[in-house]
Amino acid sequence: MSYSSDIKGALSKLKTDDFDLDFSELYGMIFGGASFVFRGMGKWGIRITSTIASVEYRLYTLLKNQYGIQAEVIQTQNSNFGKTREYQITIDDPQIVAMILRNYGMMDDSGNLISLRIIDKDLMHNESEYHAFLRGVLLTCASINDPAKSFSVEFHFTDNIAAVQFSDFLRDLEIDSKIRENKNSYVVYVRRSSDVSSLLFMCGATRYGLAVEERSTVKAMKERMNREHNFDMANFNRSLDAAQQQIDAIEKIINMRGMSYLSDDLIKTANLRLDNPDISLEELSQIAGMSKSTLYKRLRKIMDISKGL
Repeated sequence: MSYSSDIKGALSKLKTDDFDLDFSELYGMIFGGASFVFRGMGKWGIRITSTIASVEYRLYTLLKNQYGIQAEVIQTQNSNFGKTREYQITIDDPQIVAMILRNYGMMDDSGNLISLRIIDKDLMHNESEYHAFLRGVLLTCASINDPAKSFSVEFHFTDNIAAVQFSDFLRDLEIDSKIRENKNSYVVYVRRSSDVSSLLFMCGATRYGLAVEERSTVKAMKERMNREHNFDMANFNRSLDAAQQQIDAIEKIINMRGMSYLSDDLIKTANLRLDNPDISLEELSQIAGMSKSTLYKRLRKIMDISKGL
């Protein structure tokens, strides 16, 4: 079972005993996963397909609780994906379909179609109902990446209108999303780990939201440790380069003029550096018993003398 299927399976087991929340979740499932089939004479059919049996059974339960429908779940084999099974619920009763479309603001009371891809926020009266709608959309058209590999949730829609409406809906929930166009679909995707975890918490997938937060924290710690290590290595390499330049200057003076060419304090500093070629300026100042700035000025003077030869 994929990570995405695992989350959807867990969400499908949540209780369905609140009429208003179930209404919003069913709205999300229809918005995200329904195909609308025109039957002629102003009549429509609704078809919702999933590769996860528990999702389709949840849809069956919601339809039964909301509309008293004893929908038939048909199992088929998807030839495009080898042995992948698909589960399909089709609603063909024109009166039931019209009732569903009217309830979700897709059809007016006269039977005129308004839009099949609309999010009517007035139908959701509180944060919990917004979250229930989000869960319905996730169950029917989302793919969730394993946070061990990457932080990503993608929602797949067949038209741009639905993608734009859903992206706006996520923005209302303070979740940042982007839209990209694929060959046959529009994808609303969420990449930021904090948004992915928030989205999963809202849907009720608490355990998975915590897993994303944990992975994000570990990743951030590793990145910080790598940055600190790289910074330390860069400082170490710079320190070695500076020490080698100082040694080269001292050896040049010795070869061309002899150590006695320097003043007593500079001779002491030169010998200190030659005896400790691999340590930093700060460590060298501690051995010398003088301030770092004083030691630096003396070494700088030695290098200036070397350049003048």
